Amino acid sequence: MLCRVCPNVEDYRINEAKSLIKAGSPDEAERVLSMIRSQAYSQEVASLRVFLNFEEDNLHKSKSYLGECLTDSDTLIADATILYKEELFEEARERFYEASQYQDYHADVSYGLALCEYKLGDNEAALAVLHEIIQTSLEKYPHLAANRDSDTNDEELKPIQNTTELEDSFFIEAYNLKATIEYELGDFDQAKQSLLLDMPFRVDEDLDAITLQNHAILNMNSESDIGFQKLNFLLSNPPFPVETFSNLLLLYCQYRYYDLAGDILAENVHLMKDLLSQDLIDFLDASVLLNTSPEDAFVKFETLSKQRVDRLRKIRKDITNFKSSGSKDDIKGLEADFDNELKQYIPILMATCGIFWDKGKFKNAETLLRESADICKNNKTWQLNIAHTFFMSDSQYEEAIKYYSPILDEIKREDILQIPSIILANLCVSYIMSNRNEEAEEVIKSVEKVEGKTNEMIEEKHQYHHGCIINLCIGTLYCSKKNFEFGISRICKSLDPMEIKLTPDTWYYCKRCFLSLAEFVSKNMITISDNLLQHILLFLNDAMRFGRKVPTTVDKIAAKDPPEESQNDVYCEAKLLKKFFVKLL
Repeated sequence: MLCRVCPNVEDYRINEAKSLIKAGSPDEAERVLSMIRSQAYSQEVASLRVFLNFEEDNLHKSKSYLGECLTDSDTLIADATILYKEELFEEARERFYEASQYQDYHADVSYGLALCEYKLGDNEAALAVLHEIIQTSLEKYPHLAANRDSDTNDEELKPIQNTTELEDSFFIEAYNLKATIEYELGDFDQAKQSLLLDMPFRVDEDLDAITLQNHAILNMNSESDIGFQKLNFLLSNPPFPVETFSNLLLLYCQYRYYDLAGDILAENVHLMKDLLSQDLIDFLDASVLLNTSPEDAFVKFETLSKQRVDRLRKIRKDITNFKSSGSKDDIKGLEADFDNELKQYIPILMATCGIFWDKGKFKNAETLLRESADICKNNKTWQLNIAHTFFMSDSQYEEAIKYYSPILDEIKREDILQIPSIILANLCVSYIMSNRNEEAEEVIKSVEKVEGKTNEMIEEKHQYHHGCIINLCIGTLYCSKKNFEFGISRICKSLDPMEIKLTPDTWYYCKRCFLSLAEFVSKNMITISDNLLQHILLFLNDAMRFGRKVPTTVDKIAAKDPPEESQNDVYCEAKLLKKFFVKLL
């Protein structure tokens, strides 16, 4: 009878314990480790117990087992990881560096270094380490390269599987952290490039929780419904990234879904203590009141604002005092504290202003923003919102220009499309209302020139519509001043070519101007020329031609298979408008 070779029992138990730890069964893993008696395996058992207790967040016990381990690279990495979790980032960075000198290149050690640099605020150093991880891994695993660009469809790509090689390369972790840093620095296009194009392509089912969350956040502007679905999916399927809960709540508030934010808070009270700071809880409590009781929300926001302003002014005073007697490191630390406090204060200030804004009390919003000018005057969000407030107030267009125009001056004209279209539109309207038409025309020409070249090189769904929005705003302005001849011509120009620029949103603003004109004509308050009438009819013919499947209501937009013809599509609405204007002939 043939005998099979029996593996060493202790080796078998070590491997079994590793598998149980990886599978998330700590109790079973500890039971297996307790069965290993041989002193020859004491180091491996101690190392596994370090990792086991670390996974259970029992850092004290994890550190106690470190003393039983020999000083090698694994021990240094374990020590560094514990220090990182204890938020001792400088000490953790030193340990990771020691580990990197102790052995050949390991992606996990370099990634630990990058994380520490990021937490210590040295984004440049962090990005340098991440670049090294990506380049080294590309050389070692060239078949894992993304091999795609902005014009490549997902259907054309062969997805990469979640393999041991992908795990060892630290591609996914490196690209996620790189995108996070770029996002926080305000370089949203580069963050999208890192996460959606450079990262190895995987199907949604294979995405890890962190990548799935980052995909949701980076695509919120274009696919908010899908973004919310992904974040809710993560919240319903723990374990999820600790930021998921707060991100979902804040995004609901940003999109003014205050009731949904309140529902999420009520359903997940058990998560609030561990995952939300008290300051954030107070902000969310005030936000969910905005729909039902804006007066109570205002009181809460005022209280939070006062607390933040007091802290900010105290830190600023300390900075002034330290400049004469303190060290540069002390001043740098205080400036970082000031920036962090300001970052927390700005959303509170803007939410408070939003209450006045929604009621049309722009002077009150202006007063509130001016009161915080000494603290916030260098903050981009504050500058932009006070510009919007001046724009909405009567006869303050010159003031609006003072805050809008620096945004344009900070970039090269060939990068003008990086500025949100509404800012350019408001700036042009402000120029026109201040009798500075030449400057408005110059901005419009720059936009049209760059937009034309850019749209020729990209696919239709990614094309820019800055020119369309600017002309819509200018056309609406002239129509509101009863200069329909020029206003309607701008409206018609804004949707050229109509097959690309006719959308539910653009049609909404177009039809408002046509309905306003129709009202004035029907009341015999104005007359229109035959040329303008013919221009309108040609425009409405094109709207009927391209508007059969363009919905005009939210319900229709959400429908998967909208009916061919309905009172809620552009075709029918354009047809009704045309009937009225035909009667004028």
